[in-house]
Amino acid sequence: MEKEEFDIVKQNIISELEKLEHKWIDLGSVGDIPSDISDIGNVIGIAVGKIMSNKENFDKDHFINGFKHGISLTDGTH
Repeated sequence: MEKEEFDIVKQNIISELEKLEHKWIDLGSVGDIPSDISDIGNVIGIAVGKIMSNKENFDKDHFINGFKHGISLTDGTH
């Protein structure tokens, strides 16, 4: 992925997460993470999909493995 594409994906994720944060606040969520964490995964998927949906070489499994690896680096399972 080129730097320009990466920057677009990054901005899309930030923008979508900000929208989601407002939705949680409007729903009266308590704490930093809502009960349905799949919302965050959905936001990331939408943001990545906006830039990658027309790419022939986009490998979802490779992306998912990278996502899992990133989480494992922060939760101590790596």
